[in-house]
Amino acid sequence: MKYPWFLIFLTYACANPIPPTGGPKDLDPPVLINTIPDNKTLNFNGSQITLEFDEYIKEENLLTQLMITPSLRGIYEYRVNKNRIVLSFKEPFDSATTYTLNFREGIKDITEGNVPPNLKFVFSTGNFLDSASVQGVVRSLMTKELLEDITVSLFNDPDTITIFDGPPRYSTITNEKGEFSIENIKNSNYSIYSLDDKNRNLKLESRSEGYGFLDHSLTINDSLTGLEFYIFNLDTRPIVLQSNRPSGNNYQLKFNKSLTHYQLLTEDESLISNLLENNQILRIYYNESVTDSLGLHFIVNDSLQQTLDSLVYVKFVESTKKPDKFIANLDQKNGPINKSFRASIKFNKPIASVNYDSIYFQFDSLYSLPINDSM
Repeated sequence: MKYPWFLIFLTYACANPIPPTGGPKDLDPPVLINTIPDNKTLNFNGSQITLEFDEYIKEENLLTQLMITPSLRGIYEYRVNKNRIVLSFKEPFDSATTYTLNFREGIKDITEGNVPPNLKFVFSTGNFLDSASVQGVVRSLMTKELLEDITVSLFNDPDTITIFDGPPRYSTITNEKGEFSIENIKNSNYSIYSLDDKNRNLKLESRSEGYGFLDHSLTINDSLTGLEFYIFNLDTRPIVLQSNRPSGNNYQLKFNKSLTHYQLLTEDESLISNLLENNQILRIYYNESVTDSLGLHFIVNDSLQQTLDSLVYVKFVESTKKPDKFIANLDQKNGPINKSFRASIKFNKPIASVNYDSIYFQFDSLYSLPINDSM
C-alpha cells in the first residue's frame, strides 16, 4: 500500500519545473526601446513619463538614485510593470524649462542586475532645449584625493535659498573618478556648492558633512569646464548652551561647539571671564562681591556668524576643589631671533597684573634681555 503513494509523490515532484542551471551569464544591460513622450520632446505639458525596455526590469533605490533637475516643486510616484516604468508627477512643471531625469543605477534587469549605462531622459516645457553645461572635479582639501558620491549643486544667484536651506536648482553626484557634469542648464547666474550629503536631503545641516564652494557666482551660458572643488568640514549646527553650573569657586557655561566671540551684558562690570577647552567653555571667575544670584545676559558667536543671545542666573558657591594651576605657554615660530622677532605668551587664566621686572629673555649665562610693555 505504500508503493502507490511513492509513485504519486514522484509524479507531483516532476510537475514542478526547475530552471535549468548553467549556460552563459547575462551580461547585457536593458536597452531603452521606447519612451512616451519622445526623448528630448518640446512643449511637454503632461504628467506621466513612460520608459520601455527590451527586457524585464526592476527598480532599486530609485528615490535615491533618480536625480531630476531642475528640482521639482512637488512629489512623484512610479510603478514598474514587466519591462516598463511609469512616473507620475503630482505638480505641474515650470514653464519654458528643460528637465533632465538621470536614473543612474536606479533601473536594473531582473536577472543579473545589469544597469543601463548613462540612462537619461530629457524634455522641455518650452519650444527649445536648454544646452548650457558645467563640468569639473571634487577633491579632499586635506588629502587632495578625488572624491566619489559628492553632491554638486547650482543655486540661482542672487537667491535667498543656499546650501543651508535647499533644495538646489540643479544637482548631480560625482562618479568614481570624482568627476561631475550637469547638463541642460538654463542660461543664468548661479552659485555652486559641493556637499558630502550623507543623509541625502540636498542641504548642509550636519557637522559630519563636508562641503566646498566658489566664492563668486558663475555666469553659465555655454559649456563651462575645468571647475575644481575642495571639500572641508565645518560645524554648521546652531549654537546650543549644553550646561551652566558652578565649577569649583567659578561658574561655567558649556556650549556644543567652539565660539569665536562672546559678550557679557551685566551691571557688575568687575566680572572676569575667558574661553577654555577649544573655546567651548565660557568661565566666569569667582567674584566675592557677588553674594546672590546674578542675571547674566550673554551673546556668543561662532565662525559662521551664528548667534546665541540668552540669559542665565549665576551663583558662586564655596568649594573645596583646588584651583587650576596658573600655566604659561610661549607661542613662538621656529627661526632665528632678530629685530623682527615676535612671540607671545599665552595663559590659561585671565591676567590681573604683570610684573615686567620678572620677565626677560635669557640668551646665555651672561646676557639677558629685559621685557617691558613698550616692546
